[in-house]
Amino acid sequence: TRTSFVDDLPPGTVLAIFALEEPGETTVVSAGDTVVLVRLVAVTDVDPTQDTISAAVERLQAQRDATVALDMLDLFSRAVQARVEVDINRTAINQINSQIMGVAP
Repeated sequence: TRTSFVDDLPPGTVLAIFALEEPGETTVVSAGDTVVLVRLVAVTDVDPTQDTISAAVERLQAQRDATVALDMLDLFSRAVQARVEVDINRTAINQINSQIMGVAP
């Protein structure tokens, strides 16, 4: 399910699951000595009014916004550094970002 968690899945398992389209389809994912056989049982629409879903959407939006802001800062910093000799204190910027946006440096 959307909220279930399975320990030690091989890399690519979740992507393989989401590539399945119809109930009854199966796929096999292997990595090293681990093999996972997956069968799609059903596809259900998400209920956007469910508290856990809306909270997850809010978290993802906040992460997206913070990532875009940090990417923009990085691109701007590189453009400035390419044009003039300047020293940017990344530690100070990361600390401020973590305080303002709740983003870990």
